[in-house]
Amino acid sequence: MSGRRLGGRPAAASDVPAILALLRELGYCEVTADAVRAVLADAGSLPLVAEVDGSVVGFLNACFRTQLHHGGVVGRIDELVVAAAHRGQGIGASLLQACLAAARERGARLVEVTCRLSRHDAHRFYEAAGFRRTSFRFEIDVPAA
Repeated sequence: MSGRRLGGRPAAASDVPAILALLRELGYCEVTADAVRAVLADAGSLPLVAEVDGSVVGFLNACFRTQLHHGGVVGRIDELVVAAAHRGQGIGASLLQACLAAARERGARLVEVTCRLSRHDAHRFYEAAGFRRTSFRFEIDVPAA
């Protein structure tokens, strides 16, 4: 696959349709193009894509902020998805490495990720990449006024 772009590149507005398609593979069907464009414009976000033969087949979005309990900047991977037909080819790992390089550049102390309990393959991927299970995550919906 000569057109592979390992390491990814910054996502561009022209990538929005492909990013939406990838997010739908994760079941995020309600994400809008406007929401993706907002992430692309957010200076605190790191939206990356990976291409194979000129087609976007992977997407990673991370954000960076100071967390007092970690004593500095922490990166958080909000989304990481590789098209089903391209999994197992190192694309996710290359996006992850690009994210870690950006984290170093931004002075982050660590990078964290939350992964749905049912995504066992993703759990194995993150653990193989060196991530540790460190906590439980709890969430609550905020009721409308």
